[in-house]
Amino acid sequence: MALMLTMPDVRPLFARAVMMSAPLGLTMPRTADMAAVAGRFVAALGVAPGDRAAVCDLPVARILAAQLDLVRAAAMTPGNIAPPFGPVIDDDLVIGDPVAIMRAGGAGAQDLMLGTTREEMAAFYVDTRPWPAPHRRWSRLRSPAASVPVRQML
Repeated sequence: MALMLTMPDVRPLFARAVMMSAPLGLTMPRTADMAAVAGRFVAALGVAPGDRAAVCDLPVARILAAQLDLVRAAAMTPGNIAPPFGPVIDDDLVIGDPVAIMRAGGAGAQDLMLGTTREEMAAFYVDTRPWPAPHRRWSRLRSPAASVPVRQML
């Protein structure tokens, strides 16, 4: 939401916004900064860098498993609270850090409500024990759709 409020073409679409658990204190990386993460991700997927077609042919469950592996690995770095995936400054769609843009008045005058959750860091908690059975909300990941290649879902 913070990014959308700082995009001149998108901002007029909102009169009000709610930012829940917005990572406004984290430094937003640039595209080049994420090359190593992208390399680890495609390696975890077992595809060649740049082979978009191969990624689209993978089952969703495999992509989610690779993503979880990278999230867990990042969480093991002491002091690192930044998730490995997220928006990057590309100087095209994302032109800069949203906090800096908002401080300079570049977010307009929309009504804004901020919120956090009690378990803010639960998604990044690393535990070596096996994870419990998924909650019913996540049961769709075990459904037949989880084995469908991404290309068929587009």
